[in-house]
Amino acid sequence: MNLAGSLMIRPVFGKGDGIVTGWPLPEAHRVQFYPNPSHGSFIVEGEARIIKVYDVTGRTIGISVEKTPEGQRVQLLNARPGMYILQLFGPGGASSHRIRVD
Repeated sequence: MNLAGSLMIRPVFGKGDGIVTGWPLPEAHRVQFYPNPSHGSFIVEGEARIIKVYDVTGRTIGISVEKTPEGQRVQLLNARPGMYILQLFGPGGASSHRIRVD
């Protein structure tokens, strides 16, 4: 698709509500994870049907997922210290989060 014209960006000055990147999810569909930073193992609370982890270059990181009373325990396989992208897919949609491994 080829469109003619130029990109128009309108700056907003003053106080605002922050950056809006999507619609907020209802409380019933929210997913939380902790601890962050972690040592390669963390808990995901809520209904996360699919969990994916990527490194900052976009490569998929291997994980093992185990159900626990707190939620789902995610263990990163062969993860080195650094920043990772945690992608969670639930009934309310998908969300992406940064997670740091020490």
